[in-house]
Amino acid sequence: MKTATKKQGKRRGILASGNFIIDRVAIIDRYPPQDDCAAILSTKHANGGAPFNALCDWARMGVPFPIAAAGCVGKDADGEWILAECKRLNIDTKQLHRLPNAQTSYSEILTESGTGRRTIFHHPGANAAFAPKDLKLAESSAKIFFLGFIGLLARMDAADARFGTKGAKLLSEARKAGMITAADVVTDRTGALPGLTKAALPHLDYFFCNEIELEILTGTATRTNGALNKKAIEGAAAELQKLGRGVSVVVHAAEAALALGADGTEVWHGSVKVPSENIVGTNGAGDAFLAGFLAATHEGKTPTECLELGACVAASSLSDSTPSNAVRKLDACLKLGRKFGFRPA
Repeated sequence: MKTATKKQGKRRGILASGNFIIDRVAIIDRYPPQDDCAAILSTKHANGGAPFNALCDWARMGVPFPIAAAGCVGKDADGEWILAECKRLNIDTKQLHRLPNAQTSYSEILTESGTGRRTIFHHPGANAAFAPKDLKLAESSAKIFFLGFIGLLARMDAADARFGTKGAKLLSEARKAGMITAADVVTDRTGALPGLTKAALPHLDYFFCNEIELEILTGTATRTNGALNKKAIEGAAAELQKLGRGVSVVVHAAEAALALGADGTEVWHGSVKVPSENIVGTNGAGDAFLAGFLAATHEGKTPTECLELGACVAASSLSDSTPSNAVRKLDACLKLGRKFGFRPA
């Protein structure tokens, strides 16, 4: 979708910045109504947040390029766990800062047994303090700069007189430095997300969202009687694209994903037909899709190849309740697509 510039040709790797979260995942027998009770069947402790999840996914995939983290964690046991996990997975943490007076961000994630559907309760913690000043773009030789999540980083979402938000200004600086820029959004229905996204789009090469977030951003219904409305999704993605300057919009859903190129080319790809008995949880599946897509983008693959790898990495992630523990090596992920096949796009 993107042609590498001379500056980008000298760069290698991905710098993933933003939310670094501890996911406390509980498998429950059912999601109860308010004031009712449900049984917790099992619990796990895992990585969370789009950049942290993607970094763990890239490490497990065995990508052939360097990966680095940028963000804030607390000077507590959870922060120590994040740093130790990054070290174990060979993730560069030079720009992952420890804050002495903040708690590491965490999410309580309730995953319903049998359906894999999850509900998230989130504490922002140290992520709320992550600001542009914490990033030294000049010290990074990364080819891709990823920021996530728009809508869940208080200081990045803060107003800027010229760029709209501080995060948008940072993305502009990353682009000027020669990086390919990419960002994802949190599912936020407070009404703030459209404005935050509008500020970022002119400074992005790739914008990721799921069909629910696309509906929040544009007001366009993305499903009809429960089924994906592909024409509506294409129209809504094109509406977002008009707000950017050469941005490719990538929309993913459980059934399929769309890549709307900067030149207006629309490419759809179906998701892997993973048997229901193989699905333990969907937590992190969207981040796994993004990780696969950006890994292929880094290597100069076609839009179809980027979508295929995204679908296969997402499929790999489904066999565990955590975001990344089930993600396999690149070849093994791709074999899942060949084994189970893809849904029609």
